[in-house]
Amino acid sequence: MKMKAALMYGPNDIRIEETEKPKCPQDGLIIKIMSVGLCGSDIRNLTTDSRKGNYPFIYGHEIVGYVDETGPDQTKYKVGDRLFLFPGTYCMECDECISGHSENCSNKEVSSLAGTGGFAQYVAVKGEKIRRGGIYEIPEDVSFDAASLGEPLTSVFACLENVKVGYPDTLVIIGAGPIGCFMAQLAKFRGAQ
Repeated sequence: MKMKAALMYGPNDIRIEETEKPKCPQDGLIIKIMSVGLCGSDIRNLTTDSRKGNYPFIYGHEIVGYVDETGPDQTKYKVGDRLFLFPGTYCMECDECISGHSENCSNKEVSSLAGTGGFAQYVAVKGEKIRRGGIYEIPEDVSFDAASLGEPLTSVFACLENVKVGYPDTLVIIGAGPIGCFMAQLAKFRGAQ
């Protein structure tokens, strides 16, 4: 079966094409993508030789959708479940993870499970990603578009947490869009002015 995807062939060379729909892993699932965010890192990756010639490639990591298909050995989710696919996957066992820097996880097999491929109609999720976590069910009253903002919201939360924003700090937020709005709202909630 075919699907449409935005394939990157090089810097600023993105083409909408038909490609093969991913095969469902035996212990995994296929997500029908309903919304995907466009991250600043996506823009940076799409405009530079981020893959160092290893093309074509499908970017997009702020993925939400519903389960379209499940493998016979996958028992956690069922067809129709609405899911948010967090892009990171970490072993939580290496020195980097234990020291609080899971973004630098040295277990390449686990960190390679990070969800990409969102600029397409479908994405495959391996069973190991399901076992390691980072997949969240979306309540029925939350739209797919709103749910796709979950990953940027976690980035904002981590940023404010790392710099310990709170009362009586005064903050100036430069920039627009959802991240700036999230930053302002969360900083105010934490007591900043």
